[in-house]
Amino acid sequence: MRLPLLLLLGLLLAPPPAWAQEFDLPGLSGDAAGYQRELGRRFPAGATPQQRATAEARAVQAERQQNWAAAAQAWEERVAAGEARPEHWLALARALLQKSPPDPARALQAAWVNFQTVPSGPPEIAGLLVMAEALQRLDRPAQQLQALQAVLQRAPDNPRYRQMLAEARRAAGLLVAGIDTEPEAEPARACLRFTVPLAKRTDWQPQDWVRAEPPVPGLAVLREGEQLCLAGLPHGQSTRVVLRAGLPAEDGLRLNKDAVLRIAMPDRAARIVFDASRFLLPRGQAQQVGLATVNLSALALKVVRVGERNLVPFGRNTWTAGEAISGWAADDLAESWGRTVWEGRVELPALQPNRVQRSALPLPEALRTAGPGLYALIARPADGSKGGAAALPVIVTDLGLTAWRGPQGLAVQARAFGAGRPLAGVQVRLLAASNDILAEAVTEADGTVRFAAPCCAARGPWRPGRCMQRWATTWSRSTSTPRPSTCPTAAPPARRIPGRSMPLPGSTAASTGRARWCRPRCCCATAAAHRPTSRPGCG
Repeated sequence: MRLPLLLLLGLLLAPPPAWAQEFDLPGLSGDAAGYQRELGRRFPAGATPQQRATAEARAVQAERQQNWAAAAQAWEERVAAGEARPEHWLALARALLQKSPPDPARALQAAWVNFQTVPSGPPEIAGLLVMAEALQRLDRPAQQLQALQAVLQRAPDNPRYRQMLAEARRAAGLLVAGIDTEPEAEPARACLRFTVPLAKRTDWQPQDWVRAEPPVPGLAVLREGEQLCLAGLPHGQSTRVVLRAGLPAEDGLRLNKDAVLRIAMPDRAARIVFDASRFLLPRGQAQQVGLATVNLSALALKVVRVGERNLVPFGRNTWTAGEAISGWAADDLAESWGRTVWEGRVELPALQPNRVQRSALPLPEALRTAGPGLYALIARPADGSKGGAAALPVIVTDLGLTAWRGPQGLAVQARAFGAGRPLAGVQVRLLAASNDILAEAVTEADGTVRFAAPCCAARGPWRPGRCMQRWATTWSRSTSTPRPSTCPTAAPPARRIPGRSMPLPGSTAASTGRARWCRPRCCCATAAAHRPTSRPGCG
């Protein structure tokens, strides 16, 4: 029983065969469906079996007589009569190519129906060959090569098909296989793909073989791998680009004649980007944040206060300090993480289409007066544009933590960011990764609290995850001197500042840890310390 199971697993994990790759021509499926509907109107009530048999017999007789016009007409009647088999569509396609004058467009559509109705793999080859011939007669060499490549994928060892592809490539020369536009690049650019790799030798320059009509100032032509890229195309316009005959490619091939391309560069998408490098409100400076927008003239703003019990999961799952939030996560803030405390609208400076515009956005008065906490400023387009939302979490706090780890446990000191002095009477809580409170204490005169070593030894959901602090008078009764209800603010260091190895405050035992100033991860009155050392037990 084990061997059949292993064989089945091997078949499921094996890579798909080459012929399983998709083959498609843009618009052909819709054209073929229209051809089918047109034929079906000949028998709106359906045909009888005798009518179908008579039409098929006339088609076969016409083929024997090489009367291809009659054969094509008879096969159309047979297909229109209903219950057509794949071979009927293939015979119709061949007859349409053979009659005089030929009808390669209808032949291409009939062959496509055959291709869609036969089993995948080698049975598809007959329809692909007819499509390749029809595309050749329609002077669509790039798609002809695509069809022949699909044939060779389904029969890679067939020398006849390989020779057909090689001859078609020599006859077609170098062709443009596709155009990929990149409107969000700076500057905007388009890259051309070819049916044959460009020549790898270095005796030719790409800019000598490309010109724009009319000329585009600053247009740069670059070769990137097997592509030719044009940087500096104007947004919202269609640019006429000419590739000169003779553009060299591998295998001795060249561009046989001038290729005229119309490259349509779309406008840039509406976008909002916050400067997230400063997420603390600086004290003594104008309360504003940096903002960059593209193709926007107005923003709808919302300020959301993150609930205190959501601080740890919010910092773990949604926000990394120093980064903004965008997309669905920004849209979800008001519903999942807190409550809205302010809403408004702002008009941006005069719009400059497709250019990045940078502004200093004043923060609403409600954010400055709402008290300490973690807030998210959410911005959405308000001018009808379809851009997504962006959010900037902002912390209102003057409380920062320094943590030391040693054999006796964890020591935490609370200081004011602005003055840098220790703060007494601050309640510090040690939270587990599960957001449960492991321990809590009030800072002494030197601003420190101590958590014993057993608090840091837990594993799993009970392992220490964050330290949170708040003025003790706001959480519980205390004899400590009351502090102001509004925290003064100041920006913390731009990065962690390694401290020197030192003992725990008030301890004679040497510490194996290192002191670190840490960015706050919760709100003011709450601030979270990063894990103080590499020791996994606590932090």
